Amino acid sequence: MLRALITVFYLVGAVFSVAGFYRPRRLISATVVTAVSWGLLTFYLIYLGMAAAELPVTGFGTWLAVLVWIIAGMALMAVWVFGGQYRALSGFLLPVGAVFWLADLGVADRVQRMPLSGWLPLHIVAATLAVVALLLAAIFGLMYTEKERELRKKSVEVFYYRLPALQEMDRWSSRLAGLGLGLWLVALAAGALSARQVARPPMDPLAAGWSLFTAVMYGFYFMMRSAFGWRGRPAAVMLMVLFLVVLINFLTLNLHWIVASSFHF
Repeated sequence: MLRALITVFYLVGAVFSVAGFYRPRRLISATVVTAVSWGLLTFYLIYLGMAAAELPVTGFGTWLAVLVWIIAGMALMAVWVFGGQYRALSGFLLPVGAVFWLADLGVADRVQRMPLSGWLPLHIVAATLAVVALLLAAIFGLMYTEKERELRKKSVEVFYYRLPALQEMDRWSSRLAGLGLGLWLVALAAGALSARQVARPPMDPLAAGWSLFTAVMYGFYFMMRSAFGWRGRPAAVMLMVLFLVVLINFLTLNLHWIVASSFHF
């Protein structure tokens, strides 16, 4: 019942946030409904934590719920704290969070948890923050391409007035990608150290390969940006594509073990 209420309120908030591009007053309705879903989700996570007697972050399904909780919180901050042209972030963040939440509904009951110990807490925290930073970088890239498209067509529609300046979005996307890459490397190292404590062999080739490939691809982004002056649209499009690599990484890491009904080591 609680998960059904979260789903309804969250999806309604996501729809209103997108409608806010065209009617800014809809953002008020979006934030109210999203705040209700965020509160229900907070209660849900507390319930999961009390039932498991630990933080509900070591299973893929519960981790997805935490990620959605963070995304909804950032969307609320975009409206009530950042304000101005950053309010439009909520219209991009909430639909992405809705996709993650719907995915969580499909896997939450099939995920096994493992106790927090050793390097695992650092791995989970760093990986979560890395995904959030890389998601924001991709969203700023998407926002850049939408506004740049209107300017290139010389057709001022929705995003010209709703989004920050192009140079500002390009700068933020690069900074967030750098932060995300640094956190990703920390998560990769902590995950390897954690795996050595609980598994033999210490690292699964699939897990290590995709994680390392993701880091290398973001490194390639910064190489192209510094050596060849990639700015603007090419860099923005690349960040969007690279976040798909992040999603593939988590699918290969987590759904592989869910199907096998074993732990994510």
